[in-house]
Amino acid sequence: MGQGYHQDSYYINTLPNTLIAAWVALTPATTENGCLWISDKSHVEPLYPHETNVATHENKKLGGVFSVRNSSRLDTGINELAQVGPRYEEVAGTAEPGDAFFFGGTILHRSHTNVSKDSRRRAFTSHYCDARSYVPWNAGEPFEGPCANGMHMLARGDSHLPFATPRFGMPVERNQRMFGSSLSMPMGQNGKMETTRKPVNEKDD
Repeated sequence: MGQGYHQDSYYINTLPNTLIAAWVALTPATTENGCLWISDKSHVEPLYPHETNVATHENKKLGGVFSVRNSSRLDTGINELAQVGPRYEEVAGTAEPGDAFFFGGTILHRSHTNVSKDSRRRAFTSHYCDARSYVPWNAGEPFEGPCANGMHMLARGDSHLPFATPRFGMPVERNQRMFGSSLSMPMGQNGKMETTRKPVNEKDD
């Protein structure tokens, strides 16, 4: 079973949107067994938002931007991103085991149904974002506060936002940074971002 046109940031919200995917082939990916099809240069598209999800905060008043229904559905007759996809040339993401694709959260991509007789397509996908982006998403698990960052692991560097640490293996080596300002909440009064000034050399607890 394939997956129709979609943008990863539609499902995994980051504020601001800094999402990037790392897609690694574990088995050969071919046009017959359902490889990725990437809409070349579609990274210039804005995020087409959820109809009711306020976390997808892109300006719905931009010309041509609409709330998407049926994203990821294979049927292009109901997947509304099929109105956008044909604007771009599609490139087949064929791959050998170990090959990796890196792409941003707004790139349109899809895959078709596996029509091969004996070839399975297996892949491992991870998603990353800037540690300074709010993540109001945690795969349906409950969380307290304005963001779920405390449930996501810091891969490298440092952040003024909460973050999780590895449950096994080596701990993350934090690179302490100096902050000129830090965001206090993703949305303040009237839906605007708020900032709190801090001394340059002041570190968070």
